Amino acid sequence: DEQHDRASSKTESMEDFYTRMDREKKLREAERLRKKHEEQRKIDEENIRREEKRKIEHDMRKRTEMLEEAERKLAEEERIKRSKEDIETLLTKQREDTARLLEEQRLRMENEIQRANEERDYQERRRRLDDEKRSRKRLEREIEMERRNQADRLYSVQQLHLSKQAASSSLATTIAAAAADSASSTEKLIQTLAAENEAQRQLNLRTNELQEKLANAAIEEKKNTSQLIKQVDDSMHAKILEMELEKKLLLEESQYREKQREENRMHLDAQWKMKREMEEAEIREKNRLYQESTDQIRREAEIKADRNEEELTRLRESHAERVEQLLLEERRKMEEINRLKQQKEEERRIHWNMMMQGFGEMMRARYTGMRNKEMEKKWDDRFNQLRRANDPVKEAFYDLQCIPLRPSDSATSLIQFE
Repeated sequence: DEQHDRASSKTESMEDFYTRMDREKKLREAERLRKKHEEQRKIDEENIRREEKRKIEHDMRKRTEMLEEAERKLAEEERIKRSKEDIETLLTKQREDTARLLEEQRLRMENEIQRANEERDYQERRRRLDDEKRSRKRLEREIEMERRNQADRLYSVQQLHLSKQAASSSLATTIAAAAADSASSTEKLIQTLAAENEAQRQLNLRTNELQEKLANAAIEEKKNTSQLIKQVDDSMHAKILEMELEKKLLLEESQYREKQREENRMHLDAQWKMKREMEEAEIREKNRLYQESTDQIRREAEIKADRNEEELTRLRESHAERVEQLLLEERRKMEEINRLKQQKEEERRIHWNMMMQGFGEMMRARYTGMRNKEMEKKWDDRFNQLRRANDPVKEAFYDLQCIPLRPSDSATSLIQFE
C-alpha cells in the first residue's frame, strides 16, 4: 500500500511535470509565433519602405528628368534668343556698313562730280581766257598794223609837208630870185600845190577814216568783250543752273535711294518682327504644350500615386485581413494541435498509468517470487502495444534491462527508472 501511494504521488508529480512542460511548450510556440509575426511584420514594413523608397526614387528620377528637360528647353530658348540677338546685331552692323558705304559712295560721287565740274570749269575758263588772249593779240596786231600804216601815212604826209615847205621855200626863193618864171611853171606849181592839197585832204580823210575805224574797232571790241562777258556769264549761269539741276537730281536720287533703303529697312523690320512674333508665338505654344504636358504628367503622377496609395492601402488591408485570417487559422490549428496534444497527453497518461500498474505488478511479481509467465506475456504484449503506438515514453522502457533482480535493489531500480 505504501508503495502504491508512493507510485500514485509520483504519478501526480509526473502529471504536473508534463502539464508544466506542455505549458512551457505552448509558451515557446506562442513566442515563436510572436517572433515569426514580428519578423513578418518587419519584412512587410521593410518591403513597404522599399516600395516607398523605390516610388520616391522613381518620382525623383522623373522630376530630375523633367527638370533636365526644362533646363534643355531653357538652354534651347536661350540659344535661340542669343542667335536672334546675334542676327539683330549682324543686321544692324550690315545696315550700318551699307549706310556707311552708300554715304562714302555718295560723297565719292559728289567729289568726283565736283572735281569734274571744277575741271570742266577750269578748262572752259582756260579756253575762254585763251580765246580772249588770242582775240586780244589779234586786235593788238591789227591795231599795231593800223598804227604802223597810220604812222607810215603820217610819215609820208610829213615828208610831203616837208617837201611842200621845201618846195614853198624853194618856190619863194625862186619867185624872189626869178620873178620872171614862165606861166607854165606857175601853172605847174599851182597844179602841184593843188595835188598836194588834195593829197593832204585825202590824208586827212584817211586819217579820219582810220580814227573812225579805230573808234569803231574799240567800240566793237568793247561790244565783243561785253558780249563775251555776257556769254561767259550766261554760260556760267547755265552751268550753275545745270550743276544745280544735276545736284537736285542727285539729291532726289539720293532721297529716292534713302527712301528705298528706309522702305527696305521697314520691310525687313516688319518681316523680322513678324518672324519674331511667330517664333514667340511658337515658343509660347511650346511652353503651353510643355506646361500642359507637365500638368498632365503631374496629374497622371498624382492619379498614379493616389492609385498606388489606394492599392497599397488595399494591399495593407488585404494583408492585414490575410494576416488576421492566417492568425485565426494558426489559432485554430494551435487549438486543434493543443486538443490533439491534450488528447495524446491524456492517452499518454492513461498509457503511463497502465504501464506503471503493469510495471508495479511485474515488479511485485518479480520481487515476491511470484513469477508468472502469464503476466510477463501480458506485459510483453502491452510493451509491444506501446511501442507500436509510438508513444514518447517508450524510451523509458529501454532502461528495463538495467533493473536488477535482487529484492534489496528495488528502491534504487525504481529511482533509476523514474
